[in-house]
Amino acid sequence: MALEQYTNILIQLTRDSRNDTQAQLTGLTKLSSLFSDTSDATVTISLQLETQSHLTKAVHRAITSNMTIPRICSIGLRILSHMGHLNEDISKTLLFKENVLETAVETLRTHNGDVGAVRSALCLLTTVLGRANNESATIKFQRIHMIGSTLNAVLLQHIDDAPTVEWGLASCCFVGRYGGNDLPSTVICCIETHPTDLGVVRTGLSACCSLARTNESNRVSLIGCGAFDVARTCLDLRPAHREMTIIISSLIGYLLKSKLGRNSILRGDNSRLVKLLAGCFPAQSDVQASWFPLCLRSVTTALTMVSLSSVAARTLLLECAVVEQLNEILELKLPNLRLRFDVEMALAAIKGELEEDAKERLFIDIDDNKTIEFGSSSRLNREKGQIMKTTKNHLGTIGMKMGTR
Repeated sequence: MALEQYTNILIQLTRDSRNDTQAQLTGLTKLSSLFSDTSDATVTISLQLETQSHLTKAVHRAITSNMTIPRICSIGLRILSHMGHLNEDISKTLLFKENVLETAVETLRTHNGDVGAVRSALCLLTTVLGRANNESATIKFQRIHMIGSTLNAVLLQHIDDAPTVEWGLASCCFVGRYGGNDLPSTVICCIETHPTDLGVVRTGLSACCSLARTNESNRVSLIGCGAFDVARTCLDLRPAHREMTIIISSLIGYLLKSKLGRNSILRGDNSRLVKLLAGCFPAQSDVQASWFPLCLRSVTTALTMVSLSSVAARTLLLECAVVEQLNEILELKLPNLRLRFDVEMALAAIKGELEEDAKERLFIDIDDNKTIEFGSSSRLNREKGQIMKTTKNHLGTIGMKMGTR
């Protein structure tokens, strides 16, 4: 259909059939055909409809006027999800003007048994929050009443449906400390229910990273639910999967910020996890690849935390020839100075060259989520007045850099 035909559908949707449920369902169904492909013509027409006829406003009004009809909610939210994906400004409009987050969550609560409505709501949440990529959007999402409990209930309701679970886990990545007591165990349960589904496992581990990054309570819950076991299983199944290596290394680093994590890293089969992690360094031939710094930084940070947890852990890393691997990496022309400092810090920690008072301050700062300083280590304090400080990238991966007090 041409732009004029879609415009007429919108006019009918907003004027003639505002109180006619069947007419609105028909109108939304016709509008949804616009997104059957991703061609440039589709994008152009969609943006023109938004600019000239306020497409998202009309669709959102149709949803809120017929919240009891799951089919209307499903189609309408899917259309809004497509629109939010097209343009960042549209995503912001949906977030702060149309308040679609509340509408999507209300759909989850009202139609938690309808898989179509649930998937569309979760798709909208993930798309809009991911597209916005700003703190204010995440805070707005976290302030929705009982958001953690709502997502937890949805995951449990549809735990056998892998696509729905994947969308639900993606939404959990934005919950932070508001997930509640049950969400960490549910996320782990979802991963264990679909161990061979790469999408579910990857998204579930990302959700674990997000939860573990925010507070100690989530870290303790994840450790108690078997997060180390899940990480070990995933590395066993996918040892060469680069993205999985980065996510798992980051997760281990976050979990070891907890005293419980540091005390339990070598219990049971966790020594196998440490050995697998020691074999996750990126190939030296990939030093110029764009992903090399992130992969190396996440692995070295996790190994540093492992080495500082106990003498036995440091001994295990020495047996795995991690020192030799790190020395070989230092011989390379690394992409930036910060990455070299990360490797040097890991090397010093594994060889036991960090002073005890430095390690004590490190763990105090880790437990309090403060800036970590290594001012007393001569190996890491090469320039007068310079100290090592923690930094985080957009994924929350911890690294180190030189800075001033």
